[in-house]
Amino acid sequence: MSTSKFATWNVRGFRHKSKQLDFLAFAHARDIDALFVQETNFRAPLDVTAFRRDFHVDAFFSLTPSRACGVGVIFISGRFRQKAHCTFEANGRMLMLHTYINGKRVPFVNLYAPVTRSDTNTFFKELHQLLLELLPHVLLGDFNCVVSSQRHRQKRAPPPSILTSSVRIDEEESSALCREATVEELGGAIWCMPPNSAPGPDGLTAGFHATFLDTLGEALLAPVNVFFREQTKPISFGAGRIVLRLMDGAPPADGVVIVASNHPAER
Repeated sequence: MSTSKFATWNVRGFRHKSKQLDFLAFAHARDIDALFVQETNFRAPLDVTAFRRDFHVDAFFSLTPSRACGVGVIFISGRFRQKAHCTFEANGRMLMLHTYINGKRVPFVNLYAPVTRSDTNTFFKELHQLLLELLPHVLLGDFNCVVSSQRHRQKRAPPPSILTSSVRIDEEESSALCREATVEELGGAIWCMPPNSAPGPDGLTAGFHATFLDTLGEALLAPVNVFFREQTKPISFGAGRIVLRLMDGAPPADGVVIVASNHPAER
């Protein structure tokens, strides 16, 4: 059985000849059969035609007017081009390639997920439904998410005294996480909230609030109080976000949790 090599890369723009040449040289040097790329920014069929002509390779690219979008697949060796069938999602963020490996039909899904949180949740819900119909499949691309806040290149590093857990509570996982909530988990969830965002499919929804508070009840107060007593408090949250604060002058045991709008987290 022969060995196949596939690679995926966010190229952050793929319209310049010098960059195209660099990536193709890399792929040829490492005997890659098919290169899946994201953020290609090809806007017209002429861009695809010129690429194929200049480098004598076959390739499929989605077309999009968006600056930070677009996906594609380049057949470096040509091994998997025969009988390959490619379809694209309407917004240019997903490519589905059906090809044959060792006589078996294998679907590849190359995606470039959106950065905006509200768009991300809708995107992944639709992706989940699609993948259920393609089992088994190969999923690759740029998911625009990280498993640990410490590995996020766009986040500022918190001070050493700040809890840096990667746990973020969403609507589906809130019940399970809250039953075993620790100071690290809660601290990580609080600290990772930017002013205009929050955990949950659509921010902190009413359903999230109900599940979160009903599950934790009084047990929430202890880790919240520990967080605010021993760690630097988080910045203010935007309208409709959860606000965690301690009553002014009250002992830790009397801390309260308030769901409000446009209030900072206070001590």
